[in-house]
Amino acid sequence: MIQNLLDSGFSLIPVEARGKVPIGKWAHAQTERASSADVALWQADELNLGVVTGSLSGVVGIDCDNADAV
Repeated sequence: MIQNLLDSGFSLIPVEARGKVPIGKWAHAQTERASSADVALWQADELNLGVVTGSLSGVVGIDCDNADAV
């Protein structure tokens, strides 16, 4: 699954375990993708992974917290 994300060109960052807050600075992830080795280290530490949206990943995210927002 994770390798598929990398192979598809998504830029991934480490996120706190069982949370949503990025670990450390991640501005570089807007212009360069993490390596498979980086992601393997994050997974070994049981961190979540986040996908950086924008031009590098080619993804736009919309967060709708409830039915009214949709």
